[in-house]
Amino acid sequence: MKNFAFIVGVIFLFAVFQVNTARAQTPDVTIIPQIISVNSSCFVKVDPKTTEKPMRITWSVYNTGNIGVGSFPITDGRGVCYFSNDDENATCGPSPFFVPGETEFYVYVVTPSHIYNKTIYLNVSSIKLNTNGVNRDGNIVYMYFYMDKKDWMKYSIYKDDLTIYQTDRPLAYDVQNGRYEGNITLNPGVYYFVFTLNDSGSYAGAMKKIVIPSGEFLLINTDKNKYWVGEKIKISGTTNAEKVSGSVYSPDNKKILDISIPVTSNNTFSYSFYSRSNWDEGDYEIRIAEPLEKTLKFSLSEFFEVRPKDVKENVNRSEDFSKTIEIRNIRENSTNISISTKGDILNDYVTIDRTILNPQDSASLTINIPDVEKDVEGSVVITSDLGFKVEIPISLTVVEGGRPVECPPCAGSALEIFPSIWTQTCVEQETISKTFTVKNTGSNELSYFSYEIEDSSSTDESLYELDSDGNVDIPLDDLILEAGESKKINISLTPERSGKYVGSIELHSGDKYASIFVVLDCFKDISGDRDLIEKRLNNADIPESAKQEILEYISNSKNAESVGNYKKAYENYQIAAAKIEAFESAGGEKTGGFSPVWIIIIIVIAVAIGLVWYFKIRKPSAYSEVEELEESF
Repeated sequence: MKNFAFIVGVIFLFAVFQVNTARAQTPDVTIIPQIISVNSSCFVKVDPKTTEKPMRITWSVYNTGNIGVGSFPITDGRGVCYFSNDDENATCGPSPFFVPGETEFYVYVVTPSHIYNKTIYLNVSSIKLNTNGVNRDGNIVYMYFYMDKKDWMKYSIYKDDLTIYQTDRPLAYDVQNGRYEGNITLNPGVYYFVFTLNDSGSYAGAMKKIVIPSGEFLLINTDKNKYWVGEKIKISGTTNAEKVSGSVYSPDNKKILDISIPVTSNNTFSYSFYSRSNWDEGDYEIRIAEPLEKTLKFSLSEFFEVRPKDVKENVNRSEDFSKTIEIRNIRENSTNISISTKGDILNDYVTIDRTILNPQDSASLTINIPDVEKDVEGSVVITSDLGFKVEIPISLTVVEGGRPVECPPCAGSALEIFPSIWTQTCVEQETISKTFTVKNTGSNELSYFSYEIEDSSSTDESLYELDSDGNVDIPLDDLILEAGESKKINISLTPERSGKYVGSIELHSGDKYASIFVVLDCFKDISGDRDLIEKRLNNADIPESAKQEILEYISNSKNAESVGNYKKAYENYQIAAAKIEAFESAGGEKTGGFSPVWIIIIIVIAVAIGLVWYFKIRKPSAYSEVEELEESF
């Protein structure tokens, strides 16, 4: 009997213990961040300390006369409120702490059997931290807070489930910029950055949500950091995107090449391109625009000195063309070279006097093209056994008409100028310059130089008008040539309009003179129009294959312009513009849409029919219905 009573007592005590544990203790409340500033974002998390269900958790705040109330969303038996004035996805709306000072925050846990509560005493800081400078670039989060230097500023990072990821990381103060700054690289996910400031014992807090999308992921590198001019540059990496695109920029920050790299099914990509012979030595940047903005840097050094680096000249129709290019090995390595050609340049056109170049050795590469009847576009490729190649672009433009016939006295002139022909392509409003050597072949001093300009009658644009408008610069004031002496002068022209300028510039000293035959083929500046075409293309509702085709013409135009081939640049731009016009027109016809005039006519007819129906048919019947109702009464 005693044993039975003991067992009953134990069971009773166990039951009492279970009932008490089911009933709530004082709720546990956690506030993130612990320091709250006025109107700043924050989390309030409540552990109700009970398993009794159903359950409701509510909150209210008393703050120097301001009262706010609300409910906690409950997840896994806990209440979590996300307050934010900046994030539209805040689960509990704007911050209830909108007045600085002492504040009382009440939490209530309501169950069928009881109401349990807890009071949190806060002192809301009047110091507000502006988190506009906290942003991501790809998977890197950059943090900037512009303010005077304080005792310290730190930050912690919470994951989406509010577990701590990083804690108490310091932000460095940059005296020159007057700001606290830092950065961190994160994997895709949702993060909450919590910032805390100490200003001579006064504290402030702030929080900002940062999302690193899983779809935007990019790892990219070049295979080396330093290359020879003419060496192959390889880009490779991984990404979740369908393509990687960007541009290459020269040391003087000019875009010289567009790149677009398709991504394989296993999320890898690889792309190679050769640096060009007319690229200067120095530091280059590959700026990736899609899917994320990234910058890769590399440097170029010359192995060969190529003079000139490219050939862009005008040739009179049916005349022979000849040009010699000097190639010098300026490095300490010996090399064997071979030559090949591309485009309109045939192998038969090109000869080279030597193929083994020791350090500082030079070779002469000669291009001879007989009887030029049409424009020539191509290149000569020099390949080294050391694993790189240099491509020399060749662009010849056929012009009509020949060189002016020199008068008999010219042959005996004591003044000569080299070169005596200036042919060049250009862009309107662009200043072009060329250096000439002036030589006194006589026995007397030449001074008091002047110049005259004569136009050809075969073109619309005028060199003479350029001079009268102040767009010709020939510095002759200080030019004095002793007998047999040579000096260099630099002549600059600024063509105002696109078109062909053909004529001559004659330099005079007394009765001695020499002339330069000038042929300029000047093209329209299409950079702005081309940008507009590209913007239209981005918004155009046309097939992707068509977009890629047009983009290729735009890219070809930019690349041609970067090497001074303005004719090819203009031609590719015109093709791109024509194609997008054609596709947009086809798209308009495809919709079967009526012109605005026909739409207005149809609406007017519909309204007229409706009015006729109402007044002639509907309205009389309505009157008769009213009369019938009146008669029934």
